[in-house]
Amino acid sequence: MSKIVTDSSVLINFLVIDRVDLLNKYQGKFFITDHVLGEITNHYPEQIACYNRSVKNNFLEETPIKVDQPKELELFGKLIKDGRLGIGECSAITCAINRNYKLAIDDIRAIKQSKQYSSVLEIVTTQKILEKLVNDSILAKEEANLILEEWRQKYRFNLKLQF
Repeated sequence: MSKIVTDSSVLINFLVIDRVDLLNKYQGKFFITDHVLGEITNHYPEQIACYNRSVKNNFLEETPIKVDQPKELELFGKLIKDGRLGIGECSAITCAINRNYKLAIDDIRAIKQSKQYSSVLEIVTTQKILEKLVNDSILAKEEANLILEEWRQKYRFNLKLQF
């Protein structure tokens, strides 16, 4: 089973609709960094209860990853110093690259920047997750379309995708 470190964007997309269970059905185990947890706690307090349920139900790893190894701290410092990305994105990119995890992230700028540091880094986006779940018949097309519509209507998150 592959390990996937997620930044807050992908995780929040599933937290807001209370469907983190879908991440658990994807091919891999999702982890977050302590920085991503901090972003969720500070910027999305209404999602904390859903996050806690997801941890309790083993949809997410309970202990956030700490960026604390010398190579991780070096890359983290470079990414932060650049100033283009948030702290959660920087920590997720750092962990994914240094620990050979996949990276779940939606931000185009962050994806481009991460590719500058690793040409082999595998990126997983919210769209790829939904497509895989539908293609593997884990999620019905109708249900996926309802999720897409909820994201569009309530959260202004618009994927150019229809099943």
